[in-house]
Amino acid sequence: MTHLSSDAAQDRKLNSLQWYVLWQLARLKGMKVKRKVEGDRIRVMVMFGRVMSPDSAVAWLETPGVQEPGPLLDPSAMVVWALLPDQSMQETVLASLSRGSIKHPRMLKNMSELADTSELPHCIVTTGKVINSPAFTYWRKFAQQSADRAIVVIEVTAAPEVFEARKPGPRNVIRLSAADVPGKLVSTILLELEHTAQA
Repeated sequence: MTHLSSDAAQDRKLNSLQWYVLWQLARLKGMKVKRKVEGDRIRVMVMFGRVMSPDSAVAWLETPGVQEPGPLLDPSAMVVWALLPDQSMQETVLASLSRGSIKHPRMLKNMSELADTSELPHCIVTTGKVINSPAFTYWRKFAQQSADRAIVVIEVTAAPEVFEARKPGPRNVIRLSAADVPGKLVSTILLELEHTAQA
């Protein structure tokens, strides 16, 4: 916020990296952010549409008045697949999922294993190279039609400080820096599943 306040009259601050980071984080957490430029400052208003459950080990997000999370937000019921070329990244993702009580992680060795549609995932964690391949595009469309629901796709990127979330939809991809996987992966999956269910 201090970065947004300083030199607010300069246009470069209005659409700065700090502003977009704030906007993306708020959107991912289910909040709305509005800003108004006034002479020497920017007023920022954050509207909280959800509250965090105080006794939860992970980032449960609930609509006000709802006591229990819906079935999609139960980590133990989620099926998450990961297709990552790097062994250390596979181990990091597995450790993050297990800490978040996700009991159905599955590490895929190659794209041919996507053909097993006996239990389709709620989320798949992979790389941009896989996501941009025609085979993955075809599989995602087929899998979502078969499951009659969207499948969340998270791209792990080596680029630092990347955290991008766009409007939920059948072709949406969440981008997350590899360094942020331990702290953000599970909450990102939970939040995106909630947003997808409401879309």
